[in-house]
Amino acid sequence: MKLIKDKKSILIDITNSCVNKCANCMRFCQLNNNPYFMNLHDVKNAIDSLDNWNGQISIMGGEPLLHPFFKEIMKYLQTKYKKKYGFFRYPISDIYDYALNTMPDNNGKLRLFTSVPKQFYDYFEDIDDTFHSLRCNDHSNYTNHFTTMVYYKDLGISDEEFIKQSKNCWVNNDCGAVINNHGAFFCEMAGAMDMLYDGNTGFKVQKDWWKETSYQKQMYWCQFCGARLGLPMAMDNENITYMSKTVFNMLLKNDNIKLNNVKLITKEDYKKNNYKWNELKMEQLKKVDEVCISTNNKNINPKQFTIGTSIFDIKNAFDWLIVGEDSKIILNKIKDCVLNPGCLYVYKNSYAINKNANSIADKELVKNIWMYFPLDKIVNIENVKINIFRTDDTTWQNLSKISLIKKILDKGV
Repeated sequence: MKLIKDKKSILIDITNSCVNKCANCMRFCQLNNNPYFMNLHDVKNAIDSLDNWNGQISIMGGEPLLHPFFKEIMKYLQTKYKKKYGFFRYPISDIYDYALNTMPDNNGKLRLFTSVPKQFYDYFEDIDDTFHSLRCNDHSNYTNHFTTMVYYKDLGISDEEFIKQSKNCWVNNDCGAVINNHGAFFCEMAGAMDMLYDGNTGFKVQKDWWKETSYQKQMYWCQFCGARLGLPMAMDNENITYMSKTVFNMLLKNDNIKLNNVKLITKEDYKKNNYKWNELKMEQLKKVDEVCISTNNKNINPKQFTIGTSIFDIKNAFDWLIVGEDSKIILNKIKDCVLNPGCLYVYKNSYAINKNANSIADKELVKNIWMYFPLDKIVNIENVKINIFRTDDTTWQNLSKISLIKKILDKGV
């Protein structure tokens, strides 16, 4: 059994509300009639409890961007963990290629799991200023989900065989510990099942809780978890949930659970298909870390540009304002790209600025607008090769260009 202190990541499941209702969701989001949202105090307490934790901290759901205080959560994380540069700075023409080949996933202290809902663009600037890595899955590329909701004895598996299989549990070996509304858990699935079955096995979320080594109480849930078994999988767009009879009967008692389109797995099913299902499981495990995001930049590609004569036209813009002699040229360069609302994009003596950027929020606009933007957010796109740029925490190559940009902007446009 891998100890919490030896795991790479601890996840904070701030909600189990989600924009998707995937079959066999490992957080059971598709079953919940009344999703939870951790209150802000508890989220901050969860973050504080990991002050001495050397591993990665992941913010997850459900879909975390649905949390009503997600912006406040990011601001609190920023006070705890300073981030020097973001990775969404230059225009990105193909977010799929960027996410797959450039954007870090398992790197850094803070990671965000997101299905890239419509709220993503609203939070884009803060996400880039807060998190060191992202796991994006907008569910445009359908994947298989593991069946977890089974009682092993329903499948005719003996105690001896179940214990033997537990030594190779991929959830325990490869996934993280978790904090949710019921406390802290050594295993993601134990935490999710404690929530599902309204249990009371979570550790108290306090300083150094992750040093706990006694998991016996929480391991009660292992007998109802089929993640490591060879069981059928469902594509995440299927409207079906697999479970065994004992689990089904347990959930019937809970009025907050929706049990529509359930398919029961029997002992005969398992005996007949175990080999085939197990092969599919091993194949799918190789794909778990794949980035799944559409190629059309859905929900993060700004489309509404306004061309003006001065920065004061920003009051008439809905999203992006483009100003300067080369407005049409800069528009052609960026109109199909993902842009960071927090950046000031410059082409020769023209620039694009977002009306909703935090950088200019509640500020009286003046001609030398650059004064509101940190150096790493003043982006010269005159000679940029789209899609290959990535900032580095150790060096910053564009200081000379930025100095030039500042001189241009300081003269006014």
